[in-house]
Amino acid sequence: MRIKFNDKIYRLKEIESGVDSLMELVEEPKYNHGDFLMNDYRLAFILDREGGDGEAYYLFCTDMDGEVRSHMQEREKGVMYCNYLKHAVLADSEATEAIHYGLKSIGKRWNAEKKCIEDIPKRKFKAGDKVMIKDGISSKTHEGVGPKFVSTMDEFIGKKLMVKGYSNDGYVLFNADYFGYQFAEDWLEPWSEELKKGDLAIFWDYDKDEATIRLYDKKGHEYHYDGNGIYWENAIKFESKEQFEKVLRGEI
Repeated sequence: MRIKFNDKIYRLKEIESGVDSLMELVEEPKYNHGDFLMNDYRLAFILDREGGDGEAYYLFCTDMDGEVRSHMQEREKGVMYCNYLKHAVLADSEATEAIHYGLKSIGKRWNAEKKCIEDIPKRKFKAGDKVMIKDGISSKTHEGVGPKFVSTMDEFIGKKLMVKGYSNDGYVLFNADYFGYQFAEDWLEPWSEELKKGDLAIFWDYDKDEATIRLYDKKGHEYHYDGNGIYWENAIKFESKEQFEKVLRGEI
C-alpha cells in the first residue's frame, strides 16, 4: 500500500518487534537508479542514486546546450553530482536525445534492461567491404550455430561478397543476397585476391581462349601450378561464369 502525504509518497513496511508484527511508513524515492532526468541548469543525466543531503549523483551527465561532457561514474562509487534531486524532473525528448548523443559520442550506449552504460560493439566490417566465407564454414558444420548457416547459403561459399550492412541483431547482410540471410562476423574474413592452395582458379597462357578452370596448387617463380602439376603463365581466383567468359573474350 502507498500513501501520499505532503506531496511525498510513502509505503507500508513490515518490521519485527518481539512477537508482534508492526508496520511503519517508509518514504519512497521520487526517482530511481537509471532514470533519465534533467534540471534547471540544462543538465541531462542518468541518475545513479540520491545522496544523504539530496544530491543527484549520476552515472552520466551531459550539457543540453551543446557541450558534451563525458562525465561518467561507476555505480554507487561516483563522487560528482549535478545539483540536488529536488530540482530535477523527468527528461523530456530533448534531454533524452542529448543523453543518447553524449553517450554515443564517447562510444557508449545505455542498456535499459540491465540499467547500465556499456560500450557500443565495434563492427568488424563496414558497408562496401569485400569479404568471403572462411574455410570450414558451411551448412554441414554451422547449421545449428546462430544465426544458422542453412544449406541454401552454401552457394555463397568461395564467392566475393560485398557487405551491405548489419541487421538489428548484429549479423552481416550482403548486397547480392536477396533472401536476407544473416551471417555471423566470425564466419567471414576479408576477401583476398591472392591465390592459395585449393582455390578454384582460372588458368591461361598467351591464348586466353584456351583458359581453363582448375584447382590452384602453388606459385613457382613466375609460373602458377594447378592441381595436376601443370604450370601456367597466368592465374586468377575463379568468381563466376561471367568472369570466366570475360577471360575467354580477352576482357580481363
